[in-house]
Amino acid sequence: MSNIKKTFVLLVFSLFTLFFITGCSSDGNLMSPLLGGGTPENGNIVVSIKTQTGDINQVNVTSAKFLLKDIEFAENRGGCNSIAVGPVVANVLVNGGTSNVVVGNLPNGAYSEIRFKIHKMGHNDPISDPEFVEGPGGNQRFSVVVKGTFNEEPFVYKSRVTVNKVLQFQDPLIINEGSKFRIVMVISPQLWFLKNGDFLDPNKESNRYQIDKNIRDSFRWVYIEQ
Repeated sequence: MSNIKKTFVLLVFSLFTLFFITGCSSDGNLMSPLLGGGTPENGNIVVSIKTQTGDINQVNVTSAKFLLKDIEFAENRGGCNSIAVGPVVANVLVNGGTSNVVVGNLPNGAYSEIRFKIHKMGHNDPISDPEFVEGPGGNQRFSVVVKGTFNEEPFVYKSRVTVNKVLQFQDPLIINEGSKFRIVMVISPQLWFLKNGDFLDPNKESNRYQIDKNIRDSFRWVYIEQ
């Protein structure tokens, strides 16, 4: 291959890599955390978490929270708008309620999906919740914190799991002047501690891989409210 061809291939590869590294534009306004799951006063988009509960007597989840980062909305015509957040503590209402997490503004357009990341806190991230950080090492930083009881014994489960998700909307999200929407992601924290009908003791290190996998796989369903 000639030097010109090599240079051209390298340039195309570099541009391709840059596109996927930088991802979206940042035309949207920066999202703000809604502390305590409050009600938004400004913005045309609210991202919320809704929980589903089940009759699982052996596992009782009393609180769950995770660090949410890098929310992006992909447009139907290609490209997307990145609304960088994070890390924001998403406190989950485990009784089946819906908690508002972040609010912001998206430019007018039609959007087909939401993308987001759950990741442990970085070294330069401000520590807004000390339960996610136990020390300076990478193994002392966490992305998910769950509390509850297993067979009536209390537990605190801390995970370093990384979740990268793309969830498609059933119908396009159409943003026009004056429109307001809530994007609701649905999860079932109790099912994080279940596999093939068998309960997973969160106090046993041997169950960590499966529990983390359940957390990663649980973000599957999203819907739009107006």
